[in-house]
Amino acid sequence: SQLLAALAKARFPRGAKLAIVEPLLVVTGDGLRTILAETPSEVQRPATGAGAPGPCLSDAKAAGNSAVALQQHAVAAEFYRLGLQHHEVDSVATLCQAELKLEDWP
Repeated sequence: SQLLAALAKARFPRGAKLAIVEPLLVVTGDGLRTILAETPSEVQRPATGAGAPGPCLSDAKAAGNSAVALQQHAVAAEFYRLGLQHHEVDSVATLCQAELKLEDWP
């Protein structure tokens, strides 16, 4: 969906360095070698001291709100997490709202 594509671009903008927690080398039938991450959580962006990566707070919040309107609360929570990189209190409240809608209790 377009919302997931926007989330991927926000988390991993062009030129971003990525790390794969447990990379798996795969050789395809035609001999092409590729690295596979089994789950999305294995793909991470190493922390750098170069400021807050990702979209600005207002863009992250707007995208999260759009995801909530479509009842895609997991996507909304991820956008709000991106907004938290800017250390704004309002982002915490919107992240909490999305997490509550997921009802993923321990």
